[in-house]
Amino acid sequence: MALLLRKKLYTQENGDREALEVINNALYSFFRDHLGRWYRLFTEILKEQSEEEYYRVMGELLRAFLEKEREGVDGIVDVKTYIKEVLEGSSWKCGF
Repeated sequence: MALLLRKKLYTQENGDREALEVINNALYSFFRDHLGRWYRLFTEILKEQSEEEYYRVMGELLRAFLEKEREGVDGIVDVKTYIKEVLEGSSWKCGF
């Protein structure tokens, strides 16, 4: 995410609209298909399990930042829902 955001800033400064569209599509896809699925669970666990105040605060900042980035990204399936739909609802059975 950091790399894509850095590329976006660099591309905006240079005015390359075609490259900017590619980067925006990559950001959207990465967030929808990967980061958007698990960041809420991660920051929740970090807040609950961390003994250090620093990490709790950093988790809250991270969540606030990612919530802002999430705006306008449709089709995100939360990791808990994803597991239920894909793994628990699967026809795959363990042989033991």
